[in-house]
Amino acid sequence: MGFTIACLEEIFSLPYSMWNSIRANLIIACLQYTTKKIGKKQPAFLSELKLIDTTSSELFVSFIELYKKYTSQFEQLGVKGIYLLINKSDCEGSYNQEESRIIIDSVHTISDYYTSDQNDLVELLKVFQKSKETNQVVLIE
Repeated sequence: MGFTIACLEEIFSLPYSMWNSIRANLIIACLQYTTKKIGKKQPAFLSELKLIDTTSSELFVSFIELYKKYTSQFEQLGVKGIYLLINKSDCEGSYNQEESRIIIDSVHTISDYYTSDQNDLVELLKVFQKSKETNQVVLIE
């Protein structure tokens, strides 16, 4: 069992544990990027960003709750795609072409803060790129 997404012949598949690690690292990179970009301009937002424990098993829930509270701020920073990628079922569903474009843009936006193996991100983004190029959906299998 594992996580698989596909668009036409482009497929990305790996064990759930590795997928959860990628998602956690994307959240951490997103939080670091966001903290750097907002600086001291939005003290309440910054304060809540710093409260998220990136080593906690509640990381996904904490990120989703914070995103819902500060949606417009996150979207202004160009990281909506991280939320779209994180807040989706691991076993069924799909991403449309617009969501694929947003995910690609967001991952590129935070990529300098992503400290894990970038090869997995490259392979993941190939599926979303195929969706963007062909106007086909990405299926979560």
